[in-house]
Amino acid sequence: MVIWSVFLVLAELVNFQPTGKSIYNQKFGQLDDDTPLINKFIEIIPTLQDYDSGNLTIGKIQFIYSGYDDVLFVICADKAENPLPVLQALEGFKVTFAKDYYHLIQEGKEDPASFRPLKNEIEKVFSDLIPVGENLPAQTATQPESSAEEAPKRMIKVAFIGETNVGKRSLVNLLFSESGSTKMKGPKVKPEESEMVMKKGSISEKYNALLITIPNQMIQSGKTQFLSNTDIVVLVSNSIFKNVMATRKIFDVVQAILPNAVYGVIANKQDVSGAVDIEAIRKIYDLPIIPMVATNSLNYEDLKTFIISLIEAS
Repeated sequence: MVIWSVFLVLAELVNFQPTGKSIYNQKFGQLDDDTPLINKFIEIIPTLQDYDSGNLTIGKIQFIYSGYDDVLFVICADKAENPLPVLQALEGFKVTFAKDYYHLIQEGKEDPASFRPLKNEIEKVFSDLIPVGENLPAQTATQPESSAEEAPKRMIKVAFIGETNVGKRSLVNLLFSESGSTKMKGPKVKPEESEMVMKKGSISEKYNALLITIPNQMIQSGKTQFLSNTDIVVLVSNSIFKNVMATRKIFDVVQAILPNAVYGVIANKQDVSGAVDIEAIRKIYDLPIIPMVATNSLNYEDLKTFIISLIEAS
């Protein structure tokens, strides 16, 4: 197998857009500089269908990647290479990284110098894949190539809007995990954007989705640019009357910005004592609505069905 570069990218949100920065890179063969490869991969991060694993081909170059929390492990290989052995090797490398190095990121030590000891680990794990002096193809395409065997999925942007602590992130986690896992995977969120989360992935055989959580306060302060091109808006209430009415006011603001979007309501935390009756909430919004307890994994199918029904109404 021929590979030219191994690098690690820390995914993050900057100005409400997914991007990333390199925290470690190692080149092989006759490659003098792998910076263009790293920059190209960071450029295409917003197009990734899933942050867990995958491969993208650009010209004669193949980016094979696998994610662990906020970190993307990337190998740049020849287009003709089988990505499966690489992904298998990456899984083993991720175990080592999680055990010995991930704590550095948790401690905020993201300087590439902190990860220099990875060199020996990479050469050990990828010893069978490292090339013996190969030249990198000179030409690359500008757009990733899609496999002819894969049926294209429709990409949908869904915004979950509501007050803080109503369960917007829990809903996103639940929708992207049949097991109801609460582990959020996706770009790291900067402190000033801590109330906003983006996650991209598949939600059915027909649809991929970019899910974004937006607190009412951001819309009230005029930060509405991240609503652009939203297809579905889900208003999330925690089933307390004051909260329901606060988000109802935000609905009027958002509807003026997105008059063609499809709207729905999730009455979350229906297990809380004193929750507003679902029928009362339905009358307040006059929109499709579903009662929900987002922390209960048994509600996965109901949530998925509800979101898909809104998509198919769009």
